[in-house]
Amino acid sequence: MSAVEPHEFPREVSGKRVVLKKPELDLAEPMFRCVDQDRERLLTFLPWVADIHSVEDEQEFIKLTFEQWKNRAGFAFALFDQASGNYAGNISVFNLRWKHAECEIGYWISSAFEGKGLMRDAVHTLEQVLFDAGFHRLVIRCNTENTRSSNLAKSLGYHLDGVMRHDILVDGKFHDTMIFSKLL
Repeated sequence: MSAVEPHEFPREVSGKRVVLKKPELDLAEPMFRCVDQDRERLLTFLPWVADIHSVEDEQEFIKLTFEQWKNRAGFAFALFDQASGNYAGNISVFNLRWKHAECEIGYWISSAFEGKGLMRDAVHTLEQVLFDAGFHRLVIRCNTENTRSSNLAKSLGYHLDGVMRHDILVDGKFHDTMIFSKLL
């Protein structure tokens, strides 16, 4: 096994039920609507939600993803339901450690699409891209209270490596984080 050479990722990937696309600026409004309507639910587990107050904030996020793509520092994808074509959430690859063939996957989904297997398909689809690209270890982190996310990781064969106590502050409260990994 050797290091993975930094390289570009596909801008679009299709799974059985989802299509993952590099986000463009015209997606800022639907992204904001999804975050805003699910703000309370998402803020329970995701600290970045507190920083999203407008379509302009989403545009800034998307511009940041352009830089990350360009620098090969991260690869964000908008998640679309293949059946309806509707935007459903985001999934990203970040904390890339090219030298060690490791990266992290993070995700969120709109409540309108929750529980339908779309995120499971999205994670599985992205895993295949990452393993095919030469990554050896994939990581998923989630709040210990986020049973949907931890169940998804377990259902895809991720191993619970451990729990980091009080490692993240969300909405004024410290939370523990589970760290899962999957090896090639």
